[in-house]
Amino acid sequence: VKLVETTEGGRGIPGSIPLGAIFYCQDTIQVAFHDSSPLEPSSVQPGWRMHVVNIDGEWFTLNNRLLFTLRKDPKYSHPFAEVEVVIMPELPWDLRWKWSTSTGGRHVHVKGNKQTLDSVQDPKDLIEVKVLPLIARILSLGLFV
Repeated sequence: VKLVETTEGGRGIPGSIPLGAIFYCQDTIQVAFHDSSPLEPSSVQPGWRMHVVNIDGEWFTLNNRLLFTLRKDPKYSHPFAEVEVVIMPELPWDLRWKWSTSTGGRHVHVKGNKQTLDSVQDPKDLIEVKVLPLIARILSLGLFV
């Protein structure tokens, strides 16, 4: 496994994870990226990878604004659409201040705009709501032998 240097203060493993399985590590985010570009899909630069860490079996991003922005992008509208990530072995010490979610990473607000809210659906709910009924329908039609 090749480790890559990260901008988040450590080393990680490149990979991909379904966007719908990644949660926020903070409850609020700024209105723009560090370079002042808006939180819009057109602002995402080629090659940007989301840094994630697995805590208690769930994936959390260290790039909350990037997660918010990618979730607005039509090409990632399907909850199982995969995004490029760098998997961090643990939350770096100098970034522990980012861990401030009080909602388990399920909701985020854009600072200064009470109307802008993103809620992440629990991946377990996606399986129960979307996949199991689909399998039941396939079986009922006799399409699976």
